[in-house]
Amino acid sequence: MPRPRRKAEPAAPPESGALPTDPVAFLEGVLVNPETGGPFVLTEAERAFLAHAFAVGPDGRALYPELVFGAPKKSGKTALAAMVLIYVVRVLGGRFAEGYVISNSREQAANRVFLAAARIVEATPALAAEAKVTAEKIVFGSTGATIAAIASDYATAAGSNPTISVFDELWGFTTELDHRLFDEMVVPPTRALGWRLTVTYAGYHDESELLEGLYSRGMAGEQVAPDLYAQPGLLMFWTHRFTAPWQTEAWREQMREALRPKAYLRLIENRWISSESSFVPIEWFDECVDATIRPLIREPRLPVWVGVDASTKRDTTAVVACTWDGAAQKVRLVRHAIWQPSPDDPLDFETTVEVELMDLARRFALREVRYDPFQMQATAERLRAARLPMLEFPQTAENLTAASTGLYELLKGRNLAVYPDEAIRQAVQRSVAVEMKRGWRLAKARASHPIDVVVALAMASYGAVQASMGPAALASVEDLLGPDGAPLPMPKICELLHAVLIAGADGSAAAMYFAAGHVLRSPPWVGVLLLDFDDIPLGDAPRVVYERLFALFRECGCGGQGFIHVQREIEPIFLDYGLAPRTINAEWIRDPQSVAVSVAAYVHTGRVRICERAYEKSRRLPLGGTLVFHGDTGKDALRLAWLMGVKTAMGD
Repeated sequence: MPRPRRKAEPAAPPESGALPTDPVAFLEGVLVNPETGGPFVLTEAERAFLAHAFAVGPDGRALYPELVFGAPKKSGKTALAAMVLIYVVRVLGGRFAEGYVISNSREQAANRVFLAAARIVEATPALAAEAKVTAEKIVFGSTGATIAAIASDYATAAGSNPTISVFDELWGFTTELDHRLFDEMVVPPTRALGWRLTVTYAGYHDESELLEGLYSRGMAGEQVAPDLYAQPGLLMFWTHRFTAPWQTEAWREQMREALRPKAYLRLIENRWISSESSFVPIEWFDECVDATIRPLIREPRLPVWVGVDASTKRDTTAVVACTWDGAAQKVRLVRHAIWQPSPDDPLDFETTVEVELMDLARRFALREVRYDPFQMQATAERLRAARLPMLEFPQTAENLTAASTGLYELLKGRNLAVYPDEAIRQAVQRSVAVEMKRGWRLAKARASHPIDVVVALAMASYGAVQASMGPAALASVEDLLGPDGAPLPMPKICELLHAVLIAGADGSAAAMYFAAGHVLRSPPWVGVLLLDFDDIPLGDAPRVVYERLFALFRECGCGGQGFIHVQREIEPIFLDYGLAPRTINAEWIRDPQSVAVSVAAYVHTGRVRICERAYEKSRRLPLGGTLVFHGDTGKDALRLAWLMGVKTAMGD
């Protein structure tokens, strides 16, 4: 028979007042669900976990300073972590207790567990009166205890004295710096009551070593309740079951249909997987092959989008052209070309890629050529000088994930029409999907298997789909130039300046700076002039934006006013700095495509221009087409800041 574990309740510190010390009683009896206005209702799995989690030994120290709660997606892990965080800091921690939230990125930490905790505190009368809640910190006045969201950086965490630290989605902590951060947040020996809580679902056998080590250690423990394992110093709940009432079988089937098979296993069944799998079943591609179509020769009015994946010596180089067939609601392959270089016979881009792209420009209405500047910078400059719409598309994790996912969805929905070609089919068959922190990307099954034509197809089809979703108002930065084809100089006298700041999902922020209204007295001109733009850390944004706006005031000799416009969610950051920004229209943020329609009209009627400094910066930095409108503009902070900036500056 398993020996029963001691589950004595920790004593309440004097400062906790009338608050119950039993965790279930506190979570269900004190905390208020901000979404319903009523009490929280815990699941049986959560109750079992809480019944053991805060047990203490005869010496008064926590029996399980390491806590792990692993469950499928949408099991309520974020809410549970937020409630436990509040409970430990306010009830068990005593005076000056410290609680920290750490996640894959600072933005995720601030917007998930911490944000959930902040909303719960504000909705709970017993806590709201004494708590001061800001964008990244909660302070309880009665005890001086704090809850903070910190950056995913071990140096930032150095010197902390956590009563509890919460790690959200630990599967994504894969680097040596991540391991150091996790080590830094260990419960200090000076605290008898202290915990490190991990809430997560499963990771990848060959990447998520930190979480897998915890998982293996937990599974080796004694099972004390269904899916609950204990051993000295560690309590782990790990289940493949649905434990929340909203996780219905209908939802399970919906997820099974929507997700890739391995993603379904990891996210919905909470099972460990390898990070690599076949890109798509080859049957999907075969069903997209249309034997009745052939490569097109010439259609001057047909809009095409092109992807280029280039290599001079080792991999193949491919150029793929696609178009959007509105009637069939499909992307159609228009034409492609593949070259095979070698170390002894490197590829000459001028006689191959450049000739092909110039030919495409003559035969079709070329809308966009996406390329990675790593290999093609000189080629792109020559083609841009020839007026081809070249768009830098660096093969970053974010870009590859977006393009790969887009092609996957086209193939899965049979929304791609391709002509028969064995080389393309073979490349698709040899492609694998590699899971990453923010999605997955295309890769080779073996180093000797070229898949460049598939990558180029993903880039081209991604451009075609984006254009189909909304107005492609700008083909390139050149559309923003002055009437003589040159960028405008910095104006000497401006009447009004605007800074527009948008938060990015990666913890950064995009800031755009505009001169608006009757901004130029010589020559007279009515419209909007983009003066500059920045990509900066969100936490440092108030200082940077204020200083840059003030510098532009001096440079322009501005005799009017200046305003800073931000999303409502990040207003508290500015208020902490003593700045009072204006709020961007929430409808614009929710529906950037409709904003793009009016902004596109401003551009084409010449009411938007770009100054010399911003123009040169846009050519110099790999901004991934910041100044190009696409249907998914809302996912890109720089593009969204550009849209909101023009809309705001035009006085809409």
